[in-house]
Amino acid sequence: GLGGTKFSTMIENIYDIQHIFERSLPHNTMDAWVPSYYETFQALDMGNRYFTDRRDINSDNPISFGTEIDPHNILTNALSNEFVHLLENKVDYYEAQQGTDNIIRYYEINPMKIRAGDVVEVQVSFVAIPLKQQRYKLLVVLRAITLLDCSPLRVSQHSAKVHNANRKQNASIARCMSRGAEPRRASQSLKRKIGYEEDEEHDTGEKLSKMRLD
Repeated sequence: GLGGTKFSTMIENIYDIQHIFERSLPHNTMDAWVPSYYETFQALDMGNRYFTDRRDINSDNPISFGTEIDPHNILTNALSNEFVHLLENKVDYYEAQQGTDNIIRYYEINPMKIRAGDVVEVQVSFVAIPLKQQRYKLLVVLRAITLLDCSPLRVSQHSAKVHNANRKQNASIARCMSRGAEPRRASQSLKRKIGYEEDEEHDTGEKLSKMRLD
């Protein structure tokens, strides 16, 4: 977040989400959630597991690994009678692209395209897991990553002009998405589908027309 207002609001919302879980569990049995830090800035740790214990799959059906995740079948060969790969373990990867009609659309991409330093949007779920001695802990589970701007670290002298043009467009995507819907308050539904539908495409022209430029 690097001190951004939106990120700070998101951290506050996670505290609210924890309070909702606390009201559904025995009193004073949930460990306090705290953000991590990157240097002096608040940060958010999130992740997902490749495997689930077969005893915990309930009615879910195992799925195979995609070739973009497991090109050499290393993870597939690690599957066993004890561990399986479920839809709950799957992370989706997208890229937001702005067309000539100013509509931002989302396309599935290979996760190799996402690098450290890129500007991304993430979709997560919140899960309370049981610990020892009848205590619980809040986990932030990664569901999807959307690439918004990959230009900051990928430029050469030969492509400087193209880079500058692409960076302006990518920065516009990031700004428009951050100025879109306000962060969800914890009082709203905690469920969120993964990915994007057509009705979630962002009309940047409409959003920009509502902005006041001083």
